[in-house]
Amino acid sequence: MKKVLHLRWGEKIGGVETILKDIAKFSDRSQFESIFCFLKGGGVHEKFIREQNCQVITIPAKSGFDLLARWKLFLVIRAIRPDVVIEHGVPPLIRPIIWLAGQFPIITYDHGCFELYKIKGKHLSNWLIKLEYIFFSDCIVTNSRYNKKSIVDNYKVKNKEVHVIYPGVDITLFSLRKFATDSSKLKIAYVGRIQFGDKGTDLLVQVASELNRLDFLSFEINIIGNGPDMEALVALVENASLKSFFNFHGEVDNVPARLSEIDVVLVTSKSEAFGLSPLEALAAGCYVVGFDVGGLNESVGQCKQAVLISPFHTDSMAAAIIAIGSNIKHRVGSAILARRYVEENFLVNSFVSQLESLVKGKLKI
Repeated sequence: MKKVLHLRWGEKIGGVETILKDIAKFSDRSQFESIFCFLKGGGVHEKFIREQNCQVITIPAKSGFDLLARWKLFLVIRAIRPDVVIEHGVPPLIRPIIWLAGQFPIITYDHGCFELYKIKGKHLSNWLIKLEYIFFSDCIVTNSRYNKKSIVDNYKVKNKEVHVIYPGVDITLFSLRKFATDSSKLKIAYVGRIQFGDKGTDLLVQVASELNRLDFLSFEINIIGNGPDMEALVALVENASLKSFFNFHGEVDNVPARLSEIDVVLVTSKSEAFGLSPLEALAAGCYVVGFDVGGLNESVGQCKQAVLISPFHTDSMAAAIIAIGSNIKHRVGSAILARRYVEENFLVNSFVSQLESLVKGKLKI
């Protein structure tokens, strides 16, 4: 039995957190003991991971450069003595701590680090991560060919192994959209972290304004999630006099159940290394309308129920929504095709199996 320590800077909500939940559920227990360590906090899936009989360790951290948190992490790793550490996105100066704690093999799973730090203007962090990838990561895994190119070009890791393993969807959690035959109102949703910088959630207001300007009034936009810019988004909606079109749900326990009530999921991201949330929307039979950024073309670009448009053209996004609304009679058939696309290309079992095969290769088992 090999110990695999999964390390993550905890976020309340996000695709990486969903991936960790899936690893806890589908990992091969006959060969691996999966242990999860979260810096700052375990997020919405911490309880679920514990329910899978996985050990979960949380280390409070006031900021990404908290020295006390690093000391506690050093002690935790020394006590666990894992066979391998898979880090899923941690601040700079964490990877050297892992190495100092016992020179354990480090697999970096990069979920789009460079562009995220670039958007936030954290150029020093990107420079430090570049050095850490070169000197401390034994190999790098990423979630799209797009992100692999970004890693190689920007972090200069040409001598490192960089593997692409696409995340997958636990299809059993999603049921097809329930269509109300007596209602023509189009139910739109945004699902995920509310953040203007990388997620572009401020653009949702522009989309709603454009729909309103075009007299397409039979719609509602459901905001499912939370984040640092939630209050700012509410203020934008109120200032634009669009409050009647928006429903703010906050964090919800059962996202798949909410998706079963939605027609169209919007992806307004300015940066998206892969796009797990859009795949989950397709699994529930929703249409997806998003900007053609990052790795989204790899995840949903080949699905006819996903419409990718030129980045930040909110007028084109509104036009795509109206086109979907005009084809209300075809929703049921489209939902079945959307779900089938995910079943044929992006199942979670395949993702976990490929990741564990990589671990076996590194540990020579």
